[in-house]
Order: sequence, then C-alpha cells, then structure tokens
Amino acid sequence: MMINERLSELGGAILKIQGDKYHVTGFMYPERLDDYLDKNINCFYSQGIYPLAEIDYSVLQDDATVIVIDKNGNEKKTCFEVLKKDSVKYKAEDKRQLTKVYWIRKCKYSGIYNLKFTDESLLFNTLEELQEEFMKRFNSPAY
Repeated sequence: MMINERLSELGGAILKIQGDKYHVTGFMYPERLDDYLDKNINCFYSQGIYPLAEIDYSVLQDDATVIVIDKNGNEKKTCFEVLKKDSVKYKAEDKRQLTKVYWIRKCKYSGIYNLKFTDESLLFNTLEELQEEFMKRFNSPAY
C-alpha cells in the first residue's frame, strides 16, 4: 500500500520523515489525533513505514488533519474543511443530461482550495481559480 492510499483511509495522521521513509502514526477520527497530541492518550489506529513519495493532499478525508514532520523537525499541517457540498447538472458530449456531486474544501492551515468529485480531485491556490475551472467544465458557478 502506498502513502496516498493509506492517507485516504485515515481520519488523521502524523508522518515523520526519517531517511527515505515516512513513519506514520494514523488515527481513525480527527479527534483522536488531538487527544494523542494534547492529552498524550495512546489512541492511534495504525502505524507503518512507507517510502517517500509526493503526497496528494486532495485524497484526505474531510476534517482529517495530517502533520508532516520533516528531517529538521519542521511541521506542515493540512486539514480540509468543507465549504460546500452540492451537485451540478450538465450535458455530456452525447447530449445526455448528467449530474455530478462535488465538494469545495479549504485547508484551514494553508488556505489552498480543493474541488473534489467522486472520481477526481483538484487543488487550487485561490477560490477564483477554482471558479474558473468549474465554469469551464460546467458553464455554471460553483460557489
């Protein structure tokens, strides 16, 4: 199992980079990560070691916090909060009327936006960039 697959399953995780590996402590629920950090409660769900790879933060569950600790001890936190969950109707190339469910999420630490569908996930630096992509695909505003 690769790191992104594992992160998509977890409700939170701490990833410590040691050498060329991630040492992962994972949690089923976001609250358990807080308990582990704030109250020193050993309530982790899993531990594992994974090869270093680029992390796809868009696979994270809603409200799941991931903390990456680099070799120098610096922390990077990511947590996507849902701003909107809705559906959009659009016409396919073959003129069929289709509906697609989407989520708009924002990282409460970095401010990056995530446009997530059931089959695809995209990251944007600004809400305007996300809106442009949505208009291009569906000719409709997202937010």
